[in-house]
Amino acid sequence: MKSNKLENRLRQFYWNKQEYINIAKAQSINTKNSYWMKILKNKAKGKKVLDVGCGDGTRLKQLVDKKGQFYGLEISKLALSLAQKKYTDIKFVMANAAAIPFQNSYFDLVYSAYALEHFTSPQKAINEMIRVTKGGGEIVLIAPNYGSPLIHSPFGNKPRFIDLLLICISEINNIFKKNRGLKWEKVQPRFRSSIIADDDIVNKPYLLSLVRYLKYKSLSPTFISSGFEKDYLEISNLIIKSIYLFFNKLKLTKLYPIKYWGPLIFVVVEKS
Repeated sequence: MKSNKLENRLRQFYWNKQEYINIAKAQSINTKNSYWMKILKNKAKGKKVLDVGCGDGTRLKQLVDKKGQFYGLEISKLALSLAQKKYTDIKFVMANAAAIPFQNSYFDLVYSAYALEHFTSPQKAINEMIRVTKGGGEIVLIAPNYGSPLIHSPFGNKPRFIDLLLICISEINNIFKKNRGLKWEKVQPRFRSSIIADDDIVNKPYLLSLVRYLKYKSLSPTFISSGFEKDYLEISNLIIKSIYLFFNKLKLTKLYPIKYWGPLIFVVVEKS
């Protein structure tokens, strides 16, 4: 019930506003040349594809080819209306990501890009994405790695060393008691007079816990990246960027759990 009330408020204050949609569209355009987008585009060729949290369809349109079938799922009525008018070669449906209205094993490729952090029930959404993917098909998950102790999220109120300490405690706990859920930290979105990007996030995705959860679901990721690749270090914070470059130089980014602490969540999973 609380989840529904929060979603309704977010829909009214953010998701059904043209200003918000414009911000999301600009972000989709800015990432069109990212390495993960190139991989995603190659995987989508000739496939039946679902974008979960497609917004106004800008990113999904970049994947469209003549041989494939492309679907977009979105909770915002305004974004969906704009998408349907602009991209008539894509099929759009309005629905909550936690209840995808398609039958089991329907799609060859299901992905979500920069939407998981906005879902009030991300674990349910991931379960649904797995359900509607065919055997032999792929699920691709892309999000900011806000759960990393090196990343400053929009809601990073705690000192960085506290985040690091909490991550270490979590790792120790996991040795003795296996966590079977995502365990992503929930945050309260901000409702201000003006719309600012990511003020509407409701959880802090974390790559390591995502990988663990997928393995618990008997899925083996075929590709995992936290964005430590040099061609992705598009970070405005010079201190954090310097830390990444330093870690790369010393090859610390290959070590556990540091390799999961980059700025990005990019996971590819093949469903057996």
